[in-house]
Amino acid sequence: MSNKNISVKVKVSVLISALRKALAEREERFATNDKSQADFEKAHAKWEADFTKAVVALVKNGKAKPKKATETHYYRHHSDRNDTTTNVELVLEVPKAILVAEPQRPDLYKEWEYRQDKEALENAIRVLEMSDQEVVSTSTYHSVVKYL
Repeated sequence: MSNKNISVKVKVSVLISALRKALAEREERFATNDKSQADFEKAHAKWEADFTKAVVALVKNGKAKPKKATETHYYRHHSDRNDTTTNVELVLEVPKAILVAEPQRPDLYKEWEYRQDKEALENAIRVLEMSDQEVVSTSTYHSVVKYL
């Protein structure tokens, strides 16, 4: 296999348009972070309640087989201490078909990542808008292609 240099000619106006579109997509993605997180938390709380009900029903119906029970030693603040109770962790074997899949945490756009991408895109757009050339060089295209 030989290494050949590829020469790409891309119009500045086309590249600016693509960069603006990429910037708008990132702004929209960042703006929906709170809603995505809230939707996940609501779905997870519902799943947790349904999961608990399903497991309790399996225990009551005798379809859950106990495997192991251990006392847990979570740190409790002195004021929360109750000498008459303790925490126990119970491992049960249950049929997988009965349980519902847990909702997946959304892939949130971290603020530092958003700010870094936004600044790089805005700078690239600003520089390209000042250009009096009709096309951009391969190296210029290569430096911004990761944002497209």
